[in-house]
Formats: sequence, structure tokens, C-alpha cells
Amino acid sequence: MSAATIATSMNLSVSDVKERIASLHDANPALGLRGCRSFARFPRLLEVCVAAIQAAMRSFNTSDPTEPEQQLQLTLPLASTSQEVQACVASVRKQVPDASIGAMISTPRACLRIESISSELDFVVFDVLSLSELVWGCSKQDAEHFLDQYLHDHRFPMSPFESIDRHGVGRLIEDAITRMRGQEVYS
Repeated sequence: MSAATIATSMNLSVSDVKERIASLHDANPALGLRGCRSFARFPRLLEVCVAAIQAAMRSFNTSDPTEPEQQLQLTLPLASTSQEVQACVASVRKQVPDASIGAMISTPRACLRIESISSELDFVVFDVLSLSELVWGCSKQDAEHFLDQYLHDHRFPMSPFESIDRHGVGRLIEDAITRMRGQEVYS
């Protein structure tokens, strides 16, 4: 769709549309405006997502009274702060008070701050690929250019994208789970 078409449909100038598009550009889209940050910047986006999920769920519900009605279970993507999670949870609960809400733990910071992030949630899911990329400092796609040589030269003990790095990513996840359960984390 062209900027002119969008401008016409939104009753804006083409330059306003182009300026808006440019303002949304991320230097690194993998780490930029995505996940809970998108919902913070565009609160209506989360409302529309929840409404669409509810509509899809209604279309799949059967009229069989013996089958229990499905409860909305929603995982918030890329949650890094408790404030992001609190805002998103409040928004979802306004639409669906009994929703089961979790978060995708995708950053080392989220693992380290798991107690405050998880306090509003019903569950968490660990995004092992994103955690591996951030802990090792390379994307899976970029690693293809050097990983074979690094493995051959024993610079990496194993491919961080084929098995969990127990001493790095594994420890972050294990420590986070331990803290969520209210236990002492080993040092």
C-alpha cells in the first residue's frame, strides 16, 4: 500500500504519513519497538489483539453444554519491566477479567527481575532463543558465518542454538525459577 493511499484513507498528507513511518523505524528491529513496548506506545494495539483473540475463540466454541468454555490464555511478548507487565495486565483484565495472563521472558534483565515481573502473572514462558542470542551476543542467523569455525577451534563449547548453554542461559532460567518459587538463589 502506498503512502498516498494511506494518507487518503486517513485524511492526512503524504508527508505526515511518511514522517510517521520514519518515526517507527528501528535501527535493530529485533530489539526495538516490539512486545510490551509496542503495547505501551500503542495501547489500542493490545485492545485490538485481545478482541481479535476473543472473536476467534467464540468462533471455535461449540454449542455442546458438556464441554467447558475456553478461558482466554494470553502470553505477553518481550516483557522486560514490571511496569510494562502491570500496564498490559490491567488493559487485558479490563476486557477479560478472568483471563489467564503470562509473559514471554526474552531478556536477561527479565530473568534477573523475575520476582517483580511475575507478581501480576499467572505463568511465564522462557524464550530460550532470544535469551541465547542476547547472552552470547549474536543472532542465530549471524552466527552461521562463524559458528562452525568457533566450534572447531573450541571457542564455543557447543552451538548455543542447538542445546541450552547450562552455565549461561540455563543458569539465568534456573535462578529465575528459583526466585519465583521464593527460594534462595545459589551464588
